[in-house]
Amino acid sequence: MSLKRYITSLSTYVNMINELNGKQTNEVLTFFTGYGLVEGRVTKIETFEVNANFEDEDFDKELLRAIKDNKINAYAVTDFAYKLILGEEQNFAIYLENVTIKQGINTYTSNTFVLFTNQIIGIVPGQFNK
Repeated sequence: MSLKRYITSLSTYVNMINELNGKQTNEVLTFFTGYGLVEGRVTKIETFEVNANFEDEDFDKELLRAIKDNKINAYAVTDFAYKLILGEEQNFAIYLENVTIKQGINTYTSNTFVLFTNQIIGIVPGQFNK
């Protein structure tokens, strides 16, 4: 199992267990990195198909059509291209929403954030506060 799949599963199962125990669902995971703490909700990237092989001449045209027809964002296209070239198990990117980054006394927020699994030291389900 890849680390990305483990993290996605952890997020899903923490929410499921909280719901079964009657607790308010907290979809936030806190990631410990060498930079600091990254808190956010793991988000799944939209998937789509392109009606052409990567080697075909019309691949770019079909990719643009799929993007337009499905209203795909840049994260989904990047994830698609990465998986197409390297294979799904090689994708080390975790996509987060509603992110707070804490580094020392500084706190930053962002709507979205891409965290690479090789930067993760540890994970805490929920928010991590002093």
